[in-house]
Amino acid sequence: MALIINAFGNIVDNRVEAYRKGLVRYRFRNHVVFLGSNEVIIGMLDHLATVEKFRKKKFVVLTSSDCESVRDNVTSHLSVEARKLDITFLYGERNQEETLYSIYIDKASHIYIVGEDNEMERDSVSVESWNIIKNIRKKASETSDMVAKCYLVLDR
Repeated sequence: MALIINAFGNIVDNRVEAYRKGLVRYRFRNHVVFLGSNEVIIGMLDHLATVEKFRKKKFVVLTSSDCESVRDNVTSHLSVEARKLDITFLYGERNQEETLYSIYIDKASHIYIVGEDNEMERDSVSVESWNIIKNIRKKASETSDMVAKCYLVLDR
């Protein structure tokens, strides 16, 4: 019996660790996606928390940085209202088609491509990501009528 309890405890511990690292994927639909985790998303989340239609939505932040430190940094700077939002932080590259499929980008209602802090090729990676999303959404539109608003933040 103790062996079973120990095994179950290890499974839970491993799942929690994977979640902290942003490796656990969930099914999303009609959610808001942030591709990148630069300083802009704090203000954006604070603003969206004041808009009624966004308060009940799920938010996904996809980052190629360390998920734990990004989560800690972002949540520590959010307003009280924005801390009530359902935000999931996931690890991955925003210009990888498989990663974008894994966060259900084809079912998102709003997509914000903001990039990462201190990223040398932020604009080119963001444009590449936008093109991949455009193709994914085009394929999805053949079987679904979901429309998304996509915003691309460029530095130059």
